[in-house]
Amino acid sequence: MRLDALAACAAWALAGCGPRLLWHGRSADRRVRVEVVERDRAQSVVVDGVAQPRFDAVGYASLVASDDGRVVAYPALRAGRWHVAVNGVAGPAFDGVGEVALSPDGSRVAYAALRGGRWRVAHDGREDAPFASIIARTLRWTAGARRLVYVARDGRGDRSVVVDGVPGPAASSVRALRVGDKGALVAYVARLGGADHVVVDGRVGPACRRVTDLSVAEASPHVVYVAVREGFTEVVRDDAVVVGAAGDFAAPRISADGEHTACLHVDDHAVDVMLDGRTVARHDDVEDGTFTLTRDGSHVIYVAVARGRRRVFRDADGGPGFEALPGFTALPSGRWAYVGRRGDALHVYVDGRHVHTERGWVGALALPDAGTRYAYFAERADRAAVVDDRGERVVGVPINDSLTFDALGRRWGCLAGDRETRRVRFVLEGGAERAFDWDEVGSMMLRGGDALDEGAARRLVRAELAR
Repeated sequence: MRLDALAACAAWALAGCGPRLLWHGRSADRRVRVEVVERDRAQSVVVDGVAQPRFDAVGYASLVASDDGRVVAYPALRAGRWHVAVNGVAGPAFDGVGEVALSPDGSRVAYAALRGGRWRVAHDGREDAPFASIIARTLRWTAGARRLVYVARDGRGDRSVVVDGVPGPAASSVRALRVGDKGALVAYVARLGGADHVVVDGRVGPACRRVTDLSVAEASPHVVYVAVREGFTEVVRDDAVVVGAAGDFAAPRISADGEHTACLHVDDHAVDVMLDGRTVARHDDVEDGTFTLTRDGSHVIYVAVARGRRRVFRDADGGPGFEALPGFTALPSGRWAYVGRRGDALHVYVDGRHVHTERGWVGALALPDAGTRYAYFAERADRAAVVDDRGERVVGVPINDSLTFDALGRRWGCLAGDRETRRVRFVLEGGAERAFDWDEVGSMMLRGGDALDEGAARRLVRAELAR
């Protein structure tokens, strides 16, 4: 008995000396597993089973990985100094390290670093000018790692947007930071000397009493915004006024090429829908958050309200009226879908065409950017099904915001629970089902920023569809 007890104690002691898992997650494409483990009072990052060098501590709350998981960067503590390690290779020593930003392809890394009580951003083997602080969750690479952007605060409390190491004007406030032109253009609203200015790539625009909305073109160096002046408002494209009048303008939109604009003009009596400075329709009201300009600038899609009824419009052409329109979605490609409620019936419309009538619960609609496909959750007895343009499939208990299509729009996927096993799984069109690890959601939360937003579940499903 004594030998058995000693053996048990030895086994317990040896188990205590083994590696302890502190954190784990996957790359954006879900192909590479990343872990942070602790053993013998040291911590290391393990990528697909291969351990990187050990450190006194790993700041896994700021760990980032390239989309394919081939590059991993994280704060690491060694001998009382903090470094950023890229695939285990430690960079310069600092008193502290904050946010870390890695370009999607892993080719460039940047991070906030503390030395001598001042913060600076280190990147590409150099350091930018020091500031009192770097504003949390502003450090980012734009698309294609074309530009590095962040917001810094000086000792007086003023803020500057720093682009590629060059600080913009010191402003009492900075808001509406936007990136356009495929990652090449950076625009924002700065409060300077008691007035608002739109700053585009470091160039300060004219003063106005207030800027209420700012949008940037997706694929060209253009912006549009609403400028409030004394007694009237204007919609401004770059520095040229598109339209101006008494009352209020709202929801300015700009096409991908920057050649077309759209907005709403609100007065005491109605709302004018305007395209390129011309009124195309007039309504009692337009529902917030529905106004969409197509990518090519040829059409606007929105929900209008009149006499208690809601209708979806494409320019001046409206669909049937309903008591409510849950699940409205409009894509820049020009596709749109919604569920119209009338009494106890729910009517599903896709691209202006009635496709189904349901009598129970209907979830959010999923549309690929192109083509004619669609899918949505619908109630079926005590379970739910995915209804699409080809039929339907019972999936169990759906995670409502998870239904999406792959990048090519060929098949859908979602997350759904099983009441018997009490587990969540990926359900993919075509019959495949795969296990889902809830710890991946936990790892997204630890990443901070906007990692766990309303689109997080759909991103996970799209990555699973691409595997």
